[in-house]
Amino acid sequence: MVQFGRHGGVGYTWDDNGNLLSDGTSVYTYTYANRLAAMSWQTNLMEFEYNGLGDLVRQTTNGVSKTFVLDSAAGLTQVLADNNYAYLYGLGRIAQQGASSTGYFLGDALGSVRQWVDGGHSATKGCLFGVKRWRVCYNIRGGKDGIHFCSADWAG
Repeated sequence: MVQFGRHGGVGYTWDDNGNLLSDGTSVYTYTYANRLAAMSWQTNLMEFEYNGLGDLVRQTTNGVSKTFVLDSAAGLTQVLADNNYAYLYGLGRIAQQGASSTGYFLGDALGSVRQWVDGGHSATKGCLFGVKRWRVCYNIRGGKDGIHFCSADWAG
């Protein structure tokens, strides 16, 4: 694992288990099992709770909780519902249904979600293939909590 002590003028700190503790903006704490327990930035606090299997069961952001209903009998634990959506499964995750909208997950051959289509058949989230065959996932609408997650993998 590569750990930079400083990058772009920002100091990073890790614990002895390799968990990031601070990135210059946010502070992170972990459980004894090395699961993310909380992160704080500016005046915000996000906390995470797990069950005995290590599955995320509750996420609380600035006092507002989102609880996940899980199907632990599946090969890998699946989220069946949270505060906003119920999730529909077949051989894989098919759709999410909220009070006023339904969205469909479009996957690749490995089962990873590569695109998300709303009830009006418009692709609102997806993946782009960029230079040097890196695949970068994006979220067009962004999260209401101000946190945006990006991931990339080698498409080689």
